[in-house]
Amino acid sequence: MDSECCYGKAFLSVGCNRELFLSNLRQFVCFHLDNHIIDEMTKYLCEFSPNHIKVLHKNILQKIEIEKHIWIESEKCGRNVRIEATHEWIIKYAPLFNHWYEKEYGCKFRAHFHENILSNMQFAK
Repeated sequence: MDSECCYGKAFLSVGCNRELFLSNLRQFVCFHLDNHIIDEMTKYLCEFSPNHIKVLHKNILQKIEIEKHIWIESEKCGRNVRIEATHEWIIKYAPLFNHWYEKEYGCKFRAHFHENILSNMQFAK
């Protein structure tokens, strides 16, 4: 369970303990994170910083929306149209998604944090 292929460096830095990881993550995120989002974050989060957490969160949500679009378009066509549907989503929906994301989540990440937040981070003993 401590393989870097399964967990990001930030998750490994707190000793692969999910609760410890989440307590640290919650210091930077001011909204509820669904379990499937947290699972993705444990794989790819490299550092505890508001910017990295925000970019990763946005990318995960965007990936979910693209996968939905691929499924819908593939069902319509009766075959897998992954490449075409991905390209279509990027052209048609990426700007709308970016606007929605900034409106919905843009201010919900701590842009600045005090030294005590970093000192409050917990690490495995």
